[in-house]
Amino acid sequence: MKSSDLLDRIFVTYAIKRALNQDKEAINKLCSLFQDIAEKVAEKMAKKRGLKRHIDDIKQEARILLWSMIKGFSPKQILDGLTHNVNFSIPNPHFSQRVICNIKRFQNT
Repeated sequence: MKSSDLLDRIFVTYAIKRALNQDKEAINKLCSLFQDIAEKVAEKMAKKRGLKRHIDDIKQEARILLWSMIKGFSPKQILDGLTHNVNFSIPNPHFSQRVICNIKRFQNT
């Protein structure tokens, strides 16, 4: 989402805050805003690495990572993970960072 309108930016910031508080509606809205971009970035990265036959799987993985990054972990999940040895995985931060950089690059074009 590329906008210089202050109200749009406030709305997105508010939606991110709600998503981090596990608001399903906000999570779904943010995912729908960025899903196409995440899939395009994933497809471009797959083609660049010669993985054309796996594009559908890679796009699905991009959607899962996008949802995971937007949703984040609730404070309860973090505390449970620390106190009860509950195993929860965090997406590969290096891959996630590269996807975020590419999304920003596509937004500015």
